[in-house]
Amino acid sequence: MPAETPPDIPTLQGRVAALEAEAARLRALLAEGGAPETPADAAAPRSMLLDMLPNFIWLADRDGWPTWLNRHWYDYTGQDPAEALGGAHLDAVHPEDRAAVEAAWQAALRLGEPFEHAMRMRRRDGTARWFLSRSNPLRGPDGSIIGWFGSSTDIHAQKSAEDALARSEARLQLAQEAAGVGVYERDLIADRALWTPVMFRLWGLDPDGRSPWITDEDYRALILPDDSDEHRARRDAMRNDPSATRFSYEFRIRRPDTGEVRWLVSRGEYVRDESGRAVLVRGTNHDVTDRKEDEARQMLLMREVDHRAKNALAVVQAALRLTPKDDMEAFCRAVEGRVAALARAQTMLAEERWAGADLRTLLTGELAAFLADQRVELSGPPVALPAEAAQPLAMAVHELATNAVKHGALSQGSGALAVTWAVSDAPGTGGRLGLRWAESGGPRIAGAPARRGFGSRVLEATLGTQLGGAVRLDWQPAGLVCEIEVPLRRRAG
Repeated sequence: MPAETPPDIPTLQGRVAALEAEAARLRALLAEGGAPETPADAAAPRSMLLDMLPNFIWLADRDGWPTWLNRHWYDYTGQDPAEALGGAHLDAVHPEDRAAVEAAWQAALRLGEPFEHAMRMRRRDGTARWFLSRSNPLRGPDGSIIGWFGSSTDIHAQKSAEDALARSEARLQLAQEAAGVGVYERDLIADRALWTPVMFRLWGLDPDGRSPWITDEDYRALILPDDSDEHRARRDAMRNDPSATRFSYEFRIRRPDTGEVRWLVSRGEYVRDESGRAVLVRGTNHDVTDRKEDEARQMLLMREVDHRAKNALAVVQAALRLTPKDDMEAFCRAVEGRVAALARAQTMLAEERWAGADLRTLLTGELAAFLADQRVELSGPPVALPAEAAQPLAMAVHELATNAVKHGALSQGSGALAVTWAVSDAPGTGGRLGLRWAESGGPRIAGAPARRGFGSRVLEATLGTQLGGAVRLDWQPAGLVCEIEVPLRRRAG
């Protein structure tokens, strides 16, 4: 059986030349009313030549009905001459391709123009391969069509490669769509760029109904002015440096469809000619706005943590310096309690990424031991404390709680504590928290202490000086009442 793969180019060229000579002879023979030798006439050199070819070769009458087929047709399809020349030749065409083939062939017959069509042809074992079929009309002396001469070439390997490439490109395009990666290729000589649809969408442009080409001026107009000059300078420097090939840099654009500012990263390479001149640049664009915003938030968070850590260390240092040291055990307990209060506030802030802290959670952390037996009542709306207010307020509550346990209402089983709060949002205030700490049922109080202790200093320093709030202590006989007011807006600096 003849080979089913296309021959090499030189061999094919030689066979084509022989076919052209044979076609000329056939035209003359048809014009005289004769017929070529049948496939059975294997001794004839021209029949031997046509039978040796890996192509299907045929002759047809003026109406397109086959009158002769070479041996390769019969070997491939398994048909006999009676079947093939009796109309069964179309049965060899794959059923899914037959309608299109017949329509194309009828159009060629009607217009008298050459026929060319790719189709799948079924073998005798039922499998199919792709062939490219071509046919030209044979004309008599008066120019009228007297028959057709054609051939079909096996293009299965080429078609399979094209299909595999198309599938690969489809998968690549799908991956690019999913990842939001735009691809471009810029002709530096013509000064224009070819963009994929994803590329247009990244830049806020609709790719539908527009040319895939875009000029340098059109897309540079979308880059933010603060980044445009640097973008162009860096690009020109690489273009003029023969040693420069690959690049990666980031810039901002303003999308014309939404007006929002987005960060893009451009990565690619320069292609140069023999002289080193850059003639082409190709690469990708990807939106990295989310990453840039995360980096900005991370940097802000680092600065916030650094600032708060310094404040916490300063408070610890003050606690160590001002806590009475005449009783070492009491000194250690006092310092540990104050550091623990700072640590609890620090943990709350870290869990919320330093966005703030919930007031009720802060109070619960300091008074948890007394909430179970209902000696402490907490009442107020949800309040989100700004990050800079959380630690100072935690220290203040800790000092009040410590005093209540040692000397106030919580030092006796009959004592109770009520903590209530509300938020004032009067115009121009930015929101102010009013918190009332009221003890009752504890030891009778004769009046304010004779001297100010560390707790009083902490209240004044943290709530008054640090937060710009106000503190009022009222030592009533039934128990201490502390009125606190602090702003809920972030303070500058």
